[in-house]
Amino acid sequence: MVGESVNAPYSCDWQPDAGDHTLLAKAYDAAGNVGTSSSVSVEVPAKVTITNPVNGSTVSGVISNFDATFSDPVFGNVKLYIDGVYKAHKGVQDVTDVSISYNWDSTEYADGTTHLIMIRGYTENGKVLSSGISVVTVDN
Repeated sequence: MVGESVNAPYSCDWQPDAGDHTLLAKAYDAAGNVGTSSSVSVEVPAKVTITNPVNGSTVSGVISNFDATFSDPVFGNVKLYIDGVYKAHKGVQDVTDVSISYNWDSTEYADGTTHLIMIRGYTENGKVLSSGISVVTVDN
């Protein structure tokens, strides 16, 4: 059992591990009768944390390593996007820490501008596993 709630609206907090899960609810009345809901299957993606450049950081010059940590191993590809544009990828097998080499010259952008870095993991069949995001500010 993940949790219980005795007051409407009925809810509970759940911090699942990545992977496939099946959920259902049970209701009990004062006489001890039990009603069970239909089950629902959910897929919880792995958590991705970009460790370089860190979210909220200021960058300058050329950034050449983009690093991320995945909560579960990745088998397939990891891709780097900057401002929504694909920049580079790396094939991986059974890794949780990934470093992608790409030279991003921040001097090509105005100081004070913010940019979205995204690292996304894919299965060997091209299915998206999960993404991590870091927003950085240029200051050269």
